[in-house]
Amino acid sequence: MHGLILDNFAMHISLSDEEKEHVLFKLQYKKIKKNTALLKAGKVCANIDFVQSTPHGITLVFLKKEI
Repeated sequence: MHGLILDNFAMHISLSDEEKEHVLFKLQYKKIKKNTALLKAGKVCANIDFVQSTPHGITLVFLKKEI
């Protein structure tokens, strides 16, 4: 999973090894049920979400925007 996120970032920006390590340190995993809203109307988004669909469901990884 980490490789997929770093590959996605690499399509847009270059990160040093230190920056990659910092991003990976900040990652948090969260399992969510199908059809769960990630953000409700009127709420402020506090995360950067990365959703991966797998044969067994959905994997959600998020970063706090403070990075």
